[in-house]
Amino acid sequence: MSTHAVNPACNPKLGYDPLRDFAPITNVARTPNVLTVGSKMTAADFKQFMAQVKANPGKLSYATSGTCSILHMVGEQFKISTGTFILHIPYRGSGPALNDLLGGQVDMMFDNLPSSMPHIKGGKLRALAIAWPQRLSEMPGVPTFAELGLKQVNDPAWYGFVAPPKTPDDIIARLHQATVKVLNMPEVRDRLAQNGAQAVGNTPAEYAAEIRAELDKMKRLVVKQGIKFDGI
Repeated sequence: MSTHAVNPACNPKLGYDPLRDFAPITNVARTPNVLTVGSKMTAADFKQFMAQVKANPGKLSYATSGTCSILHMVGEQFKISTGTFILHIPYRGSGPALNDLLGGQVDMMFDNLPSSMPHIKGGKLRALAIAWPQRLSEMPGVPTFAELGLKQVNDPAWYGFVAPPKTPDDIIARLHQATVKVLNMPEVRDRLAQNGAQAVGNTPAEYAAEIRAELDKMKRLVVKQGIKFDGI
């Protein structure tokens, strides 16, 4: 998702075309994104959280793994969808961002669930909403963004396979079949689930459409929010 939607939308000097320069094979897996708060925020649930955010425009901050990261885009889409203003604090990766959230230097964070889950389970962070088709069995009390009326924020992160451009169709088909065969193995699906991911294995055409739709969405978001890549 970073290489084929977010980065190309943010950085016009990237040097490759995510649609023209690759042959999609399949979306391998999706992972939820999550909104968390630390002890600095007193909100016990999303409703209380939104009351605090709206009462303090521009005074609260959210951490992400960096400018033009997937999670930065989630945060900006959240601001648009809720009509709120929260200051973005970019870090060089989720680790430093999590450390400052746990230490109270920032108020909230948008993150991929696997990296935040240990702190959620340990009670150091409170999960308020997730980007996922339905509630997770591990966190039944945490609503999805869609449930909260924020469908545009409800997109999970995804990771897929692509091949060089002009790869013959029969090779793409063989790679796709082999990947789907592996993704259908119970032990592989279980291992992905343990890491907060869900196996996908859609067709090359479906994955191509997914990439195009996400790229278009990211381009609109970059323009609307005036987002600029750090290196430009």
